[in-house]
Amino acid sequence: PMQRRRFTIGHELGHFLCPSHMPLNGDQFRCSSTDMRLIFAREGDRAARMEVEANRFSALLLMPSPHFRKDVRPHKGAEIEHIIALAQRYETSKEVTARRYVDVQDEPCAVIISQNGSILRFYRGEDFPYLDVNHGDPVPHSSLPSKSDLLPGIPSESQEKDGRIWLSEQRGRRTPMIYEQVLPQSDGYRMTLLSLAEDPEEIQEEEDLVESWTPRFKR
Repeated sequence: PMQRRRFTIGHELGHFLCPSHMPLNGDQFRCSSTDMRLIFAREGDRAARMEVEANRFSALLLMPSPHFRKDVRPHKGAEIEHIIALAQRYETSKEVTARRYVDVQDEPCAVIISQNGSILRFYRGEDFPYLDVNHGDPVPHSSLPSKSDLLPGIPSESQEKDGRIWLSEQRGRRTPMIYEQVLPQSDGYRMTLLSLAEDPEEIQEEEDLVESWTPRFKR
């Protein structure tokens, strides 16, 4: 598809224009579709680091920060419809746009890509809580993307859910409620957008207040 071609060209331009990018074997890069999705590289993994840098270069080239932020800001709250509209505006794939969206959106959010009920990839904004999921895990049975009656191409309504469905639980802290919204796609793919239904700071203040009123007895 044209949107993927644009991102691939941007990725290869990143390799060509970054002076430190040199193929480790042979005289050319042979980037795979997996390389195009890398957003993290382990320390010391030079090959992966170059792919991550090329992906970031392409994303910033196609969706420049000043313009992209300007287009995201007017839309209060995280919604899949915004991602679809931005993908059309910038002529980028929905997944690439979603990756950029979670980084730029003021409201903490995350996106999970699944196929036929199995999690393939996920992208989390810096302020969004840690996700308790891994590649290959089944989507939670009580989550919205597990439903079979969703129509391809039509975003679902947002639903409020217990955050423990997706989020890592922290000892001594209450897990916030979240909103789920799903975009069913062809071939069993589904994009799930998660956003917080509660402010983490307000939860912390509530827990601190409860802690301050908890009676303590000397032994």
